[in-house]
Amino acid sequence: MNLSLQSARHLARYWLAYLLAALVIGLLVAELAGATGLMGAGRVSRLGLAPLLVPVLIVCLALWAVGVRLDAARRELEQLHVELERAHTLGRTGNWSYAHGVFEWSARARRILGIDGDALASFEQLLAHVAADDRLPLERALRAAQAGAHYRTEFCVSHPDGERRVLFEGRVESAGARTAGGAVTDMPVLAGIVQDMTDRWRMERELHCAMRYQRALLDNFPFMVWLKDRDLRFLAVNKPLALAGGLNDPDEACGLQDHDLWPTDCADAYRADDLEVLDSRQPRCSESFVASGAGSICLEVWKAPVLDENGELLGTVGFARDISERKRSEQALERSREQLAMLGRLQARFIRGESGEALFAAMLDILLDLAGASDGFIAEVMHDPRYAPQVNLLACRDNDWLGAHPELIDEALTADRSDQESGAIVALAAFADPPRQRVCFAVMSDRRLVGLVGL
Repeated sequence: MNLSLQSARHLARYWLAYLLAALVIGLLVAELAGATGLMGAGRVSRLGLAPLLVPVLIVCLALWAVGVRLDAARRELEQLHVELERAHTLGRTGNWSYAHGVFEWSARARRILGIDGDALASFEQLLAHVAADDRLPLERALRAAQAGAHYRTEFCVSHPDGERRVLFEGRVESAGARTAGGAVTDMPVLAGIVQDMTDRWRMERELHCAMRYQRALLDNFPFMVWLKDRDLRFLAVNKPLALAGGLNDPDEACGLQDHDLWPTDCADAYRADDLEVLDSRQPRCSESFVASGAGSICLEVWKAPVLDENGELLGTVGFARDISERKRSEQALERSREQLAMLGRLQARFIRGESGEALFAAMLDILLDLAGASDGFIAEVMHDPRYAPQVNLLACRDNDWLGAHPELIDEALTADRSDQESGAIVALAAFADPPRQRVCFAVMSDRRLVGLVGL
């Protein structure tokens, strides 16, 4: 407000005080002029008004001073009212009072509730608009307030814009209420506020829903997944990791570190990897072997930094999955490649005309490697019309199968002139010392047994 407008408002309020002051000052000047012999002032001087004008002037000055102070107090009160309104607006609050079983709601409180004040005059009318699940807590809160306790509760009310969540808070303002006749009753006067909590309530619901989706996502991964903060404390883990760490619930891992879950050597290695990821701000993938029961498993571990929109580090995220089966497959594939290479080299040796004994010994090595066996033999079966089939040992590893296991060889020879195919098991025996199984495979040609392979 500019200075001229303020001056105009000031004069409009205190014009009478200024007028009286002007008259008194004029008469007092005239009185003093008569005393000095000035012309035209003798008549005023003879009236003897000087003793009366001074108190009147003092009263005018006092009224002016009081008016100025009251004006300053009024401006301060207006400023406080503006600040209070701003606080109500920013805080989305409104006030209410309750006495003689009747509510009085401020205009802002009625807008928050979205219900006309006449429809909320009694507590029963208020309950009728409250969600069924929130009525009992509201009743308890009112009984607690009537007993003198400070109380607060939240409830949902129906609103034209949708359901709203409201904070209902108050206390006993006075010990008793006055009736219309002025008598004081024992019923307490309650006063408080209502606050619109709809936005916070909806955000909490959305956050809770997002956390449920996150939990469902994490727990449905078939491998271990985690999220850590900058201090390398777990923020969230899934069920596989919690179970591996000896926890019953994934939430129990929040705030823990690797040393709380894993052996010291493993935890030290995991922490070193995490620090490297934080320092480099680059993802890291590695493999590690972890003891499990009687053996060990191979884990593929992937870790990456988590950054906010400003590029600031928030922590790390990672997963670890068991790739033992894949590693075994890779090793088996590598062995197969080596064995194929061995067969190729064996063929080259055959073409070069090496001795049969060396070739069959090399072939037996390949068969033992393929089967994962430690002992075996390769033999040819020769036929003479005058005698039974004869077994000629071509290559063996450690044991003399023909002398040590004649019954197994005899059983295998019964495959001669049968419908067995090459590669079929024609003899099987189990031995206790040492505990192992021995098998014989047939090499057939036109229903004749022409060779045996024992493993």
